Amino acid sequence: MKKDIKFSTRMAYADREAIKELAKRSGMSMSDYVTACCSVTNI
Repeated sequence: MKKDIKFSTRMAYADREAIKELAKRSGMSMSDYVTACCSVTNI
């Protein structure tokens, strides 16, 4: 899917690292992982 919108958010460093690790485990980029989580897609 073409990514044409930029989305920024603020979060705690620990939360970012946790998301980064979960994305890595699922074989996804952080962007793809967060998008999948927010859109209720199976990961």
